[in-house]
Amino acid sequence: MKKLLRVDMANLKVNIEDVPSEYAGLGGRALTSTIVNKEVPPTCDPIGRHNKLVIAPGLLAGTGAPCSERLSIGAKSPLTGGIKESNSGGTAALKLARLDIAAVVVEGVPEDRPDADNFHVLKIENDKCFLEEARDLAGQGNYTVCERLHKKYGERVSITSIGQAGEMRLAGSTVAGSDMEGMPNRHAGRGGMGAVMGSKGLKAIVIDDTGAHAVQPKDKEAFTKAARDFVKALRECKGFIEQLRTCGTPGGIPNFNAFGTLPTRNFSAGCYEHAEKIQGAAIVEIAKSRGAKMHSCSPSCPIRCSVIYHDASHKFLVGGVEYETVAMLGSNLLISDVDAIALMNRLLNDCGLDTIETGAALGVVMESGLIKFGDSESAIELIKEVAKGTIRGRMIGSGAAVTGKILGVKRVPAVKGQSLPAHHPQSNKIVGVTYCTSPMGADHTAGIMYDQTVHNPEGKVEKSRNMQIQMGFVDSLGMCMFSSRGPAGYNDFMTRLMTALNGKPYTEADLIELGKRVLRTEHDFNKRAGFTKAHDRLPEFMTEIKIKPHDLVFDVPYDEVDKLYDGI
Repeated sequence: MKKLLRVDMANLKVNIEDVPSEYAGLGGRALTSTIVNKEVPPTCDPIGRHNKLVIAPGLLAGTGAPCSERLSIGAKSPLTGGIKESNSGGTAALKLARLDIAAVVVEGVPEDRPDADNFHVLKIENDKCFLEEARDLAGQGNYTVCERLHKKYGERVSITSIGQAGEMRLAGSTVAGSDMEGMPNRHAGRGGMGAVMGSKGLKAIVIDDTGAHAVQPKDKEAFTKAARDFVKALRECKGFIEQLRTCGTPGGIPNFNAFGTLPTRNFSAGCYEHAEKIQGAAIVEIAKSRGAKMHSCSPSCPIRCSVIYHDASHKFLVGGVEYETVAMLGSNLLISDVDAIALMNRLLNDCGLDTIETGAALGVVMESGLIKFGDSESAIELIKEVAKGTIRGRMIGSGAAVTGKILGVKRVPAVKGQSLPAHHPQSNKIVGVTYCTSPMGADHTAGIMYDQTVHNPEGKVEKSRNMQIQMGFVDSLGMCMFSSRGPAGYNDFMTRLMTALNGKPYTEADLIELGKRVLRTEHDFNKRAGFTKAHDRLPEFMTEIKIKPHDLVFDVPYDEVDKLYDGI
C-alpha cells in the first residue's frame, strides 16, 4: 500500500498515512497538482504557513521502465503566484517509489524558532522517517551540503537540498537533487520551489532505500517485454534522440539558430553570430578532451544526453551543461566562452538558482547598461553576490520580472512573472501559445514542438493544446519528455507499461484523460487565485517588434489563444 508522508515543520513531526482515495492512482505532476489544488488556499502567501511543498515520483518510477524517474515538486509559486510543478532527474524518485511513498507533503513554517534553528534535514528510511537539526548546513551551498550528508549517511543515499538562494526565499531558487554520481546537478529549477522549501526550514531530504525492493508489476513478463521493446526503440531511434546521445541537449543549437528561436541579446533577436562556439558538438569536444563524458540524469535512462564538464585543469566543474542553460547564459547574454558559461552554471547550481530565470534576469541587467552584453566576468561576479545576500544578488535571484521593475527596463521576457525559456516565441509560435496559456507561466516543458510550420500562426493553438495534454500525462508517469519525442508509437509503449503494471487495461484514452485532468486541475487553482485570460499574454514587444533573422512577430490571434482550454 502506497503511503503519504506528511512533514509538519511547525511542530517538527512526521506522520505516515495511507494515500487517500481521492489521490489514489495518481503520481508525479497529477498528484502534486491535485494535492496543491485541494489543500493549498489559492490566494495564500507562497512563502507563508498555508502553502505546501509536495514531492512525488511518477507512476512508473521504481519499475525499471526506461526514462521513468523524473521527480515532480509542486506548490504555489512565489514567482508566478499560481500553481507550479517543476521536475528533475536524479535518484530521489526511484528511491521514494521503492519505499512505496507516493508523495512527501511538507507543511507549516517554523514560526517561533530563531533563524539559527530554522533548518532541518528530513531523513527517510525503509522503516522510519525523522527530522534532524541542520545548523552546520545553514548558509552552505548545495555541493557542500551534498558532500557532508554523503559523508554522514553514506554514498548510496539520495539527497534533495536547497542552497543559499532557497534559504533566503528568493523567487528564482531551485531544489537540487543528487545525480548518479552523487552530485547536486539535477534541479527542479522553475517557479521558486527552493524558496518554498526554504520557508519551511527544510534544508535537505536524505532518502535511504536500504532494504527496499523494486516496484513489482502485476504482469511482470508483459512489463519486461514492453520495457525492453521501448529501450530497443530508443536505441535505434535516429534524428533527435541520436543527436541527444552524441551532442547532448545543446545539439539543437544549429537548428534553433536557423529557425530563429535562439534567444539573443535579451530576446531582441533569434539568431547568434557565434552559435557554432556554443553548440553541442563544440561543448562535447571540449568536455571529452578534458576527460569528461556523457551520462544519464537518472538510473533507468538509456539516452545519456547530459554532458559532464571539466574545467581547463581537467577538474570536475558541473554535471549537465544543458541547452536552456547554454542559451540563456550564452547567446542571450552575447557570451560565447563555454568555460564561462559552465562556471556560471556551477555557481548557480551551488547557490540554488534557476539558470533559465537567472539568465533572463542577467539579460535584463545588461539591457539596463548596469553591465555590458558579453561581459562574462561581470556576470560571474554578480552571480557570486547571490550567496553573499547582497542587494544586487537578491535582485537577480528574484527573477527577470522583478529585476526589470527595479532597473526600469521595458524589454522583460516573462509571462505570469516567470521568464521565457530559450525558445523564442516570435519564431516558434507553438511554444508561444504554450507560454501564454500554460498554468505554469512561460514554460517550454509544458508543451513544445518543432516542425517546418513554426513560423506560421495558423493551427498553433491546437498543436499547443495537444502537446500540453501530452506533457500532462508524461509528467504524471514520471517520464522524461525527450523519450516521448523519438520512437513512433510512444503512447502504445506507455499503455503497455501501465497495463502490465496495474494488471488491467490502460488505454490511450486513459492517457489523454490523465493529461486533461492535470490541466483542468491547474487551471482551476489559477482561476481561484485570480488569474484571467488577460494574464495569458506575451510581452507587448513580442507582438510589435520584428526580430531577426526572419522578421517575425508573435501573431497568433489572442481570441484563438483564449480558446485553448475549450474541450479540456
